[in-house]
Amino acid sequence: METTFGPEFIKAYRGVWGVESETEDIHPSRDVAAWAGFTEECLSGYGDSLPEYNFELYVRDRLQKALDSPILQKQADYESFLAAVSTTDEDFRNATPVFIEVANPSALGWWHTRVPDKAGAEFADDVGSRFGVTINIV
Repeated sequence: METTFGPEFIKAYRGVWGVESETEDIHPSRDVAAWAGFTEECLSGYGDSLPEYNFELYVRDRLQKALDSPILQKQADYESFLAAVSTTDEDFRNATPVFIEVANPSALGWWHTRVPDKAGAEFADDVGSRFGVTINIV
């Protein structure tokens, strides 16, 4: 599902990071799509390593920074942005039913405390070694 946003929202979104150039790789539609794509990977069985998984969570961190921005909250497209992120968040919760303990959970978003229940062997081994939980290998 492609979510489109108006030019004012896109400009404000980039402004959250102090970016004004359209050539920069910061765009709300791209970030929403990346979060949805990552969630789909988790639903079907995550196929990479734990460090890569943690890196991929960065897009959700970026979305949260945007969601918390008072400037973006005043934009006309904010509600559709919030709805797109919220829909994928619910899918991510369903795709990641295994909870893990992280060192400082209050410093991280809720999405950092969950992993999929099925994944490739490398990820399953990483999660088992690091967190002591067992997930299914696909």
